Amino acid sequence: MTTHGGAPDPLVTIFSDGTLALTESAADIDGGRILGRLTRMRSLLGSNPEAGLGAEPSLALGGEDSFDHVLPASLAMLPVSGDLAPYGWRIGPGEGTRWRANRDAAFARLDAARLAFFEYEGPLSLVRLGPVSCASSVFMASGELALADAGLVRELPTLIAEGIGSEVSVLRERVPGARPRVMLDERGALRAVEGRVRTASGYRFHRAIGRTGLTDLFSACITGVAERGIGTEELTLAVDARVGIVRAALDAGVRSIALDPLSRDLAAVGGAWEALAAARERGVEIRFLATAGAVERSMRHVLAAWHELGYAAREARGFAFAVTRRRAADPARENGASAFVRPCDMDEIMHAAPGLAERVSD
Repeated sequence: MTTHGGAPDPLVTIFSDGTLALTESAADIDGGRILGRLTRMRSLLGSNPEAGLGAEPSLALGGEDSFDHVLPASLAMLPVSGDLAPYGWRIGPGEGTRWRANRDAAFARLDAARLAFFEYEGPLSLVRLGPVSCASSVFMASGELALADAGLVRELPTLIAEGIGSEVSVLRERVPGARPRVMLDERGALRAVEGRVRTASGYRFHRAIGRTGLTDLFSACITGVAERGIGTEELTLAVDARVGIVRAALDAGVRSIALDPLSRDLAAVGGAWEALAAARERGVEIRFLATAGAVERSMRHVLAAWHELGYAAREARGFAFAVTRRRAADPARENGASAFVRPCDMDEIMHAAPGLAERVSD
């Protein structure tokens, strides 16, 4: 099987979880830290590392300031107003100075991408929150989470799709050779699905979204993004490794799904693995988010699970892996260094991937 360009499909693809925190001081980076980070990302994943491997860089966030995180980056292009309140990011009437500064920061990242990825041709991804994680992390003017407003929750997929469409449009202008990919991050959505997100008072819980509601929200996102010129194959949904969540995503029509192969219901072969195998038979792309420090163990586990499901090693060709450090269930609290991939983590996956490619090549 070959790609549309005639070159062989990669045996294994290395992609980015959308984060990269540099350890150098600002004085050591030509052009500033944003440009330095994206330039480093291109040097790591801007071309196929070696035969049999594919690579996909991203417009990585690095936690440099209050705007350089997944939640504010996800809000920056939404067609709504808001601000940064004492209790967190809010949406609603009135556009504050921090909201405008956050939007300016988003355009600064895109401007830096023009330089960092000059004459680049290939996939280029960005990672943004999905509707459930967004509703569980952003507040309304009342000081309550967006989860409290069922109408707003239903509207979020459309708002997110419009925001992503705007950002991708600018990215295509800045980097004409890029093929934008989007990963909607819904890791941590399980709390909202099961009704375990507390209200502002702390005495009650928000109403559970439920599996059917989750499928509806995912489906609306997929449809909305497709209407803005982003194909379903270019949209990845990152979810918790729970069989119900996995099936909800697949029922929504997702064509690319990303999970942690060592967590939850993927830790042993069962319903979640069976659902993924059946989905792959239908052409759904399976991607894995391996926790830093456990990349090789994750890869071995994937091959072992695939073998237990009755597949030969060569039938595991085409899987994609990223290294990630994200642990917090609440993206609004992911402001520490532990949430961001470091260059040493990238080294870990770059060293592990050739061995996996060799195992699936026979």
